[in-house]
Amino acid sequence: MKRTITIVLGALALGGLMAMPQIGRAQMGNDQQMTKVRKGHHPEIHRAINHLEKTKEILESSADDFGGHKRNAENLIDQAIAQLQQGDQVANQNH
Repeated sequence: MKRTITIVLGALALGGLMAMPQIGRAQMGNDQQMTKVRKGHHPEIHRAINHLEKTKEILESSADDFGGHKRNAENLIDQAIAQLQQGDQVANQNH
């Protein structure tokens, strides 16, 4: 089950990253404001983190825990955010 959740979250993240150029054009002002909060050389990483944080907020606002899957998804989102932050730090050290 954890593998399924991981695959689903990975697919959602990948799909979201692939759709960002199109979505970004529609939400350019909002994303630019969010990117300004987190300065760095990799705005895509920061936009992905922001989207993951928004997704987690949506999950947290749900009253149902979906048989424990909501908690698992929130934990996986936290792991994804941590991985992106670590990747950003490594990339910044190499620039």
